[in-house]
Amino acid sequence: MKKPLAMILLVLAGTAWIAFSTAFTYFLFLMTGFILPAGAEWIMYAILTLFVYLAGYPVKFFVETYKRKYSVNAGVFLTCLCAVPIAGAVTARIIYKPAPDELPGVNQPDFLIWFALAVILAFSLGVIARTVGTIVAKKVFKL
Repeated sequence: MKKPLAMILLVLAGTAWIAFSTAFTYFLFLMTGFILPAGAEWIMYAILTLFVYLAGYPVKFFVETYKRKYSVNAGVFLTCLCAVPIAGAVTARIIYKPAPDELPGVNQPDFLIWFALAVILAFSLGVIARTVGTIVAKKVFKL
């Protein structure tokens, strides 16, 4: 595969992966909210944090593959992977204004936008932190 096609595929795959992670995290949020008793919200947040962390784990293998096959450094890789979803989430939050008196609770569109923005940012920052940590560890410990 040629390098430009691989980069376009990386942008599309990153957008799809983060969108799927966001939708699945919202599903987990609703399910754990129904299962847990009142006063145990910290368990729900721990489960969601763990899922968001684990969903970004395979990225480290893709960073090494793109570096080896296409000579793409980690900064360019992370920009291609995370820039489009972050820009889309921030743009949606800025542009979208919910109509008054819509659905109550967690199904309210304003909550969904904030939740999606938080999950996308958490996923992206987790991927960036893990990748930077791996690179620094390799340089410091000469792995």
